[in-house]
Amino acid sequence: MAATLSPFLASWLAALSAILAAGDSETLALFFNVDARLSKATIQLRQDVTQYSRPDEDAEADAIRVIIDPNEQWSSIVRMVHGYIQYVRSLDADIGLAQRFDRLLKFLNAVSSAADNNSGAVLNRLVLNGAKHLTRLGIICDNLRNDGSLQYTEQAHSVVQKLFNVSLKGVRIPHELGKRETSVGIINCLFKLNSKMGRVGSMTTIIINLQNVLPSITITSDTHFSTAQRCTYAYFIGIECFQNAQFLKAATSFQESFDLCHPSFLRNRRKILIHLVTSNVIIGRFPSQTLYSLPEAAQFRDVFTPIVIAIKLGNFSSFERALLRSKKWLVHFGVFHDLEIRCETLIWRNLIKNVFAVSGNTTKSGIESIGLDKIYEASRILRANLNPRVTGITQHGKADFSERFKESSVLSIVLGLIDNGWFNGYVNLEKGMLAGWSSKSRLVTRLADVRNQYVGMLWGGERGSGVTEKEITGDEKGEKSGASNTVVPNTAAISNPPVFGGFGFGAFGPTNGNRGGGGYATDPGDDTEMEF
Repeated sequence: MAATLSPFLASWLAALSAILAAGDSETLALFFNVDARLSKATIQLRQDVTQYSRPDEDAEADAIRVIIDPNEQWSSIVRMVHGYIQYVRSLDADIGLAQRFDRLLKFLNAVSSAADNNSGAVLNRLVLNGAKHLTRLGIICDNLRNDGSLQYTEQAHSVVQKLFNVSLKGVRIPHELGKRETSVGIINCLFKLNSKMGRVGSMTTIIINLQNVLPSITITSDTHFSTAQRCTYAYFIGIECFQNAQFLKAATSFQESFDLCHPSFLRNRRKILIHLVTSNVIIGRFPSQTLYSLPEAAQFRDVFTPIVIAIKLGNFSSFERALLRSKKWLVHFGVFHDLEIRCETLIWRNLIKNVFAVSGNTTKSGIESIGLDKIYEASRILRANLNPRVTGITQHGKADFSERFKESSVLSIVLGLIDNGWFNGYVNLEKGMLAGWSSKSRLVTRLADVRNQYVGMLWGGERGSGVTEKEITGDEKGEKSGASNTVVPNTAAISNPPVFGGFGFGAFGPTNGNRGGGGYATDPGDDTEMEF
């Protein structure tokens, strides 16, 4: 036997039924108040359902079904509406955040089931609002608990993932723009939850799932999506690329996010800017004075200026001191270890470039070269006084701090840099020289010409990968001035990816000591700055 509902609840359900029939997603979302602040209508509904005599749950569900789904074609919507009434009934003044989270979690599980229906598009706005609030509430609960378990974030992620999977259904239909907006909004929620849990790698799977359904969509430039959605999406795409060492793509995404972020949101712009600057520094673009003058760039000049100077000089010791001086600040923003590890190739590239400018050789035909011994001597000086680093594990299971840096280490580093495209040349093992391919190309690759999306780690042993004289073709040998005709056995070149010491590319100083050295210092394609 169906229960007798209060007049207010019966009227509320009748109005809801009319909105469901009309398919008005925006108005329907107003009926379901999942935010922390209760609307006047929700407060009145709560008073009504708590003061009126509470019927049996099954009887109450039957009474709701008569109004909401008289033809019994959408049973899950009845369970959802009934779940919301129970949720509202449980919201008393003394309820804590954890209890509110648990009850909202239960309700949104019912929402995901109801949305997984041919008529579920009408719930788009409710699905998005629920995902946003559950994400925010879960992160707040874990922050307050502060025990490292991330229990609430995990639970929120499970439900939001369900909502995302449901939102993807039907997005290929041209008129289902609402579902597309919902999917992008929920993706941003998943990004936040994954970031909180330290599962940035999971973002790649989420992005692929969306691109498989909407392969032609360009979210950051599509004005159908709100500016906030586009800004957030671009930021987390940048984070995903940043974590995968695709720093050029990361810088592009962070730039899009920064441009979309309103100037009044200084905290958000600062959060974006720190990763934008870090990405660009790693790939050899350095902050301009205009950037340092931005209000959201407070302290940036003091932190990044000594880092950039050390990178340009190829000075490892100065770079380490600059990092350690601002370690607390950089660790707070989560970029310390990326700068520490990923800038090393940038420093190596500039060190070799600067050594060439001082003591390199250029033949009459224009072929550039530099001795590996000169690179080694310079690196010994510029790596002096470095703090001990863990290089492995001893046979007793303790950390090994004995870094074995010798001439063969320089060979492996140079081969790795060649392999990654930072140098246009080869290693002449017989003469112990790094030489350019021909007079038509400079030895050190211009930064503007480097298109390597991945800034990898090369350090790892005495063996490296690259190009040696053994691999030069006959035509190429004819262009080498002073190259030996004797094929030298190559024990340093292997087919695997590079496994030695650095990562990146950078810039040089104001002078060029090498005679006719190709104008490295004045080349705008080599010394670059970010422009804002």
